[in-house]
Amino acid sequence: MKKPLLNLLLIFALTSVVSALNAQGPPTQWKFYLAFEDATGAKDTIWIGLDENGTVGNLNPDLGEVPVQLDSTEFNVWMNVYPSMEAFKTYVGSINHSPSIIVFGMNQVLPITLSWDTAFFNSPVLQETMAGPICNPRLESSWFENYTNAVWLHNQYSMVFDNHVVLPEAPWLLQPHFPMTFYTDRNHICEPLDVNNTDDFKQLVLFPNPCTDYLELRTDAVLQQVKVYDLNGRVVLSRNGTGNGSSSAPLRLNVRALPAGMYLLSAVDVNGRSGVQKFMKGNH
Repeated sequence: MKKPLLNLLLIFALTSVVSALNAQGPPTQWKFYLAFEDATGAKDTIWIGLDENGTVGNLNPDLGEVPVQLDSTEFNVWMNVYPSMEAFKTYVGSINHSPSIIVFGMNQVLPITLSWDTAFFNSPVLQETMAGPICNPRLESSWFENYTNAVWLHNQYSMVFDNHVVLPEAPWLLQPHFPMTFYTDRNHICEPLDVNNTDDFKQLVLFPNPCTDYLELRTDAVLQQVKVYDLNGRVVLSRNGTGNGSSSAPLRLNVRALPAGMYLLSAVDVNGRSGVQKFMKGNH
């Protein structure tokens, strides 16, 4: 009898999300999708899964690992699963390994909207398994090297802050947004990827949050630089040489001109320590 790994399933229900895509995905214990839609409305989806019957290097049609024929005239995304060089829409790895998947695409018309399971939204640990937790889902590509949403990730894009990203025109890209790689962490490096983790500062408080016109930054540190990033990784507000940002004399930022939405504030003090917080900008 199989060990009760089913009791270790991801706690987030994906049924409604899967129904919305009109697809079921691989019959695995842990699975999620990457859904792509280009500027013409053309759509394609790939599935990545982990299962106790999954393997590294061997393909199992019973788990949905079946090669597909790509229409060279249509928008397509796919994976090349080692050692096969054929195209796959589904990959199922061993539950004891962390997936690292390279995604290819063709015939895309930019911009592309890339969406993923809402289970990834602000979820520090995706699943507990007998091999250790799976956590910190993130994407890497030539574009994300310049437009990250988490400066501490070093050129990767965190998937825990939102459930989609828009991939725009980028003339300097040799291969527009493809290939891109999906990663997760496993076990001993599964420190929660949490923007509220501010161990470098004794205090880092944003008030009011949500805000509309002004945002006060209260901290016990002497600040050297403050930057505000949107969720596409662009710097939308910056203050250099801010000096004393103590709780008794908070730093006030004018955010009136920012569009409504979620932002990340990164602060660095004179000793090189950093802290990051997220805040919501509302409508006037």
